[in-house]
Amino acid sequence: MGKVNFTNLSRYGALSERTYRRQFEQEVDFAWMNRTLVEETIDPSHRVLAVMDCSFIRKSGKATFGRDWYWNGCANRVEQGLEVSLLGIIDVETQVGYALSAQQTFAQTDLPDLTRMDQYLYHLDTTRHQLPPAAKYLAVDGAYAKENFVNGALNLQLHLISKLRCDANLRFLYTGEQKPRGRKRKYDGKVELNTQTRLTFVEQVQPDVDLYTARVFHVSLKRTIRLAYLLNRTNPNKPRFVVLFKGGCGARPNGNLPTLHAALSD
Repeated sequence: MGKVNFTNLSRYGALSERTYRRQFEQEVDFAWMNRTLVEETIDPSHRVLAVMDCSFIRKSGKATFGRDWYWNGCANRVEQGLEVSLLGIIDVETQVGYALSAQQTFAQTDLPDLTRMDQYLYHLDTTRHQLPPAAKYLAVDGAYAKENFVNGALNLQLHLISKLRCDANLRFLYTGEQKPRGRKRKYDGKVELNTQTRLTFVEQVQPDVDLYTARVFHVSLKRTIRLAYLLNRTNPNKPRFVVLFKGGCGARPNGNLPTLHAALSD
């Protein structure tokens, strides 16, 4: 067939070269197109989950747009290259993921007044309307567990699920009797994640893996969250744990969004 250009398309297709050129000049709403394909693919009775993450590509050179220092998860270090933010949909029943929207990350020198987390939040904000109505939960990794992103996601009416560091600064909520006078007591000590004594046992999710939970206050996020504490007792001499959390509604307004739209919508 030769080179893939408009002349050859008109030679082997049913339309003229000018028609192909005009059609390729039109903008395509890929998020809307992907959402339509996802809705036709996923069974309406299935549960769906929104997910978000970044992907890194090594790139040399000096003139490439967006080239900067980014975290490369495969190499477990920061490297120079390009980064793309991806928002997707997971069919919980079939455990199959579908891409919805991809957006390249700007280099920090191009947007010195905005953080990378601001850019990810902008991507989520501009694509929120394309998420299926059934997608009420957004799952992200621990890198997104920052106050700005958490508040922004909750303001978009999404329940955020993420991961906490093993040394996260958490406090138990005080539920006892309050003093008749003076300031009410809010907290009841620091949460020590290396023990489960004050956590509520939920169930054994699989052999030697127990699930605990608690409502606690996260100092950095400045909000109450729900913990999901998974304890792996496969090796009795060295038990391991991972801590997830869910943030509910009631976020504070995010003042950065107007600035984000002004800076990134050009």
